[in-house]
Amino acid sequence: MQKGKLYTLLITLSLCGYVWLAFSMNKNDGQGLWQGCLSKQFLHIPCPSCGTTRSVIAILNGDLLSALLINPIGYLAGIGLAAIPLWITFDCITRKDSLFVAYNTTLAHIKKKHTYIPLIILVILNWIWNIIKYS
Repeated sequence: MQKGKLYTLLITLSLCGYVWLAFSMNKNDGQGLWQGCLSKQFLHIPCPSCGTTRSVIAILNGDLLSALLINPIGYLAGIGLAAIPLWITFDCITRKDSLFVAYNTTLAHIKKKHTYIPLIILVILNWIWNIIKYS
């Protein structure tokens, strides 16, 4: 992926994340605008990322333990939402491509078996935990 396309994609995803958080935090009926993930609504099985939005909101409210118990993926989402726009801004101001280099390095590392297999196992374990927790 080219640098410009990557940065545009990441900024777009970050903006969508901020809009989603704003909708989710402005609850009028106690349920928010959206009632949960499609997997949980239609299949009655939570997905591996179920609870990520609530986890990020808990982090923003300073409730770090609850955020971890809701879904640890919320920490990754929160870090991404905070760091990526700042990192892209830094790269634009300094005319560097440090995020692009880090992305390519990470992508190359993730493509290795000794990295992607443990990551897949962690996602599956998180999914099992979500299924048990929400059942």
